[in-house]
Amino acid sequence: MACHPRRPVRGTLLAFLITALVSILATGCGSGDTNSSQGTVPRNAGAIETDDTAQPGGKIVYGLIAETNGWNPGSSQWAASGLEVAHTIFDTLSAFDAELNIQPFAAESFTPSADYKTWVIKLRPGMTFHNGEPVNADAVRRGFEYLKNSTLTHDAFEPVESFETRSELELVVNMKQPWANYPNALATQIGVITEPDWLTSGDVRNPIGSGPFIFDSWEPNASLRVRKNANYWQRGFPLLDEIEFRVIPDAGTRSQSLEAGTIDIMQMSDPPYIRRFLEQAGSGRYQVFSDTKGETAEVFVQLNTTEPPFDDPDARRALAYATNKQELVDTIAGGLFTTANGPFPPSSPWYTETDYPQYDEAKAKELIERVKARNGGKFEFTLIGSVTPGTLEHMQFLKQRWEDLGISVKLDTLQPVSYTH
Repeated sequence: MACHPRRPVRGTLLAFLITALVSILATGCGSGDTNSSQGTVPRNAGAIETDDTAQPGGKIVYGLIAETNGWNPGSSQWAASGLEVAHTIFDTLSAFDAELNIQPFAAESFTPSADYKTWVIKLRPGMTFHNGEPVNADAVRRGFEYLKNSTLTHDAFEPVESFETRSELELVVNMKQPWANYPNALATQIGVITEPDWLTSGDVRNPIGSGPFIFDSWEPNASLRVRKNANYWQRGFPLLDEIEFRVIPDAGTRSQSLEAGTIDIMQMSDPPYIRRFLEQAGSGRYQVFSDTKGETAEVFVQLNTTEPPFDDPDARRALAYATNKQELVDTIAGGLFTTANGPFPPSSPWYTETDYPQYDEAKAKELIERVKARNGGKFEFTLIGSVTPGTLEHMQFLKQRWEDLGISVKLDTLQPVSYTH
């Protein structure tokens, strides 16, 4: 959910950046065991649409939910906030269009062999990195090889055998096995184009990409600034001169910053604040962007299935049957969101109907007693989560409901991590 004041933007939210921000920011907030659709959140409340020609210049200040531990795709972990920043500095080889079809982006084309075991990636001519070095097949090859050997990203390259350059702008990717949707992966962290000398140096603080904005400065847990790339390959873009990303983890503080005008746009996942801004958008004060066909945010419980009690399938099924997802959504999220039954929302091209167990108190109690009979009358575990208010509310709700059905639950919390690179 993205919100910003309803005021003329004078073209500072340029055509390119509007598209990027909508796709990055409009992540609906879900609740369930996996992923969620957008429930009853209105689409783009108060949004201003105009055919006026965007004018160059200006700056926006963007409120981030969390800090990121660095900007090197081979070693840094980019969650939602990290990806929002990364997409300003780095291009990806592919990107999803408005209908969620994968398209070439920094790549001009992707050509597979008949058996999908070889892919030829052709790059766009004339692209340069922010330090002036050319974006060519050898640079992309070096980046891929580094990421393939990285502990963080190695698994994502498991189907890949090798890379070779065919020409200045053509890279050949040889697979161990067919990979028909390989271009989809290149829209993610492993598909960003980075200056290879910087990437392989291991530096996480001073990123060099080919994207629409050039890294300027970073004060961890406070602010990151990027400035316009005047030599960007998409001629005429970007129009903005500068973006400042401010890390404001607390939803209340972030909301107050937007209301005070110290930030221009933010992401929001907390239901009370979403409702407040939706109401104000209805009166013409804010624009709220929530319409997305892409993947949505989720609330989920991850089980350690290698240790008791959840190495027992009956314990896993018992917890699923004991979880009233709709009650949780209604109680904690005010009914804003939709429950989930699989890893993708219905809007996703990868969505598939599942037979995930739904709330059933009788079945839950039966399985709980079965688990207890095998474990000396006990069914207990510790639920661990962050100390953020939204997470604590979810944990406390689940603990109470599960204990009502006979499961013993202890709560443990983790402090948010501060990054000091």
